[in-house]
Amino acid sequence: MFLLKFIFITALIYYLLKSIGKIFLPFLFGNTAKNLNNQQEFKQKKQGDVTIYYKDEKNIKRDTKFGEYVDFEEIKD
Repeated sequence: MFLLKFIFITALIYYLLKSIGKIFLPFLFGNTAKNLNNQQEFKQKKQGDVTIYYKDEKNIKRDTKFGEYVDFEEIKD
């Protein structure tokens, strides 16, 4: 009997939280979604625009203990 009550109460709480979440979560996260949408519209570029990004070689940290990494392929005889 206890197991049946436990399952019923757990299911009841689950469905209550699920229905409350559908009502209140859009109000809580509505502004966040609008801000993300505005940022995406701002970042969109017109067709034909060219943007070039350069890497700053001065800020790249290199480990001087070891030599350069050389990519190679093994050749089977």
